[in-house]
Amino acid sequence: MPSTDEDSEDAQAPATEDQIASFERRIGHPLPLDYRQYLLTVNGGSPEPSMYRGEIVEIYVQWIFSLLGDDEEGLVWEWRTAYLPETFKRVLLPIALVNGGDRLYLSLINGEIYFYSHEEDSFSRIEDSFSSVLSKLSPS
Repeated sequence: MPSTDEDSEDAQAPATEDQIASFERRIGHPLPLDYRQYLLTVNGGSPEPSMYRGEIVEIYVQWIFSLLGDDEEGLVWEWRTAYLPETFKRVLLPIALVNGGDRLYLSLINGEIYFYSHEEDSFSRIEDSFSSVLSKLSPS
């Protein structure tokens, strides 16, 4: 599993079960198990390696959002402030900053991962799961 340098200022403390359960209640959906496990062990930051090479797109994963408080830039803040129609906001969770302004979204319905291009204002399904994305990260 990609990690962040524990001594860097990027590093976050792992999320707790209580924090995750509270967030799940707030968004109205349980998180997929692989993503929950990631939050419990790594909890975001700048992944190393960071280059995703999939069948549809190659992207630089700059930052995976951490489960932090509301007022901090993190998963909760990204979810609260996501510029999405409410219909999408109920089922898609922004989980990572990629390519300097685009996002990766996690489907809260089936765990699939979507790439959102802000320039094209479009979503593309890229993987079946969060762990699939992590498994395809490689050095630049």
